[in-house]
Amino acid sequence: MRADTPIYLQVADDLARDIAHAEAGTALPSETELARERGVHRQTARAALEELERRYLVRREQGRRSLVARRLDYRIGPDTPPSWTETIRRAGATPTLRTESLGPRKPPSWVRERLAVGNDAMLLLL
Repeated sequence: MRADTPIYLQVADDLARDIAHAEAGTALPSETELARERGVHRQTARAALEELERRYLVRREQGRRSLVARRLDYRIGPDTPPSWTETIRRAGATPTLRTESLGPRKPPSWVRERLAVGNDAMLLLL
C-alpha cells in the first residue's frame, strides 16, 4: 500500500487496471468479496466501487452487483468535431438536457466587460 494515497483510491486504481480489458457487463465481486480479496473493510471496498462509478468505469445498481461499464469512445479530429450527443448514443443511451434554472440576472463585472454591455444590463441565465 502507498502511504500517500487513500486506501480506497488504491483499491479503485488496482480494480481499474484489473477491468481495463474486461467486456462491458462483466460482473465485479460484491463489496464483501472485494473487501475480503483486498484485505480491506467493506466500507473501503464500497468507496472504491463508488470511485470507479464516478470515473464511469462501472455501473452500480442498488441490490445488484457492479458491472463493467461500456467504454465511451470520444472521438475528436480534424474532420470529426466533438459531439457529446453522438458519444452518448454510441454508448447505448439517450442524451437528454434538463434546465435547472432560467431567468434574468445582473452579470458580474468581468462578464459585462467580456460582452461589452453596460452596468445596468440584465442577461438571461440558463
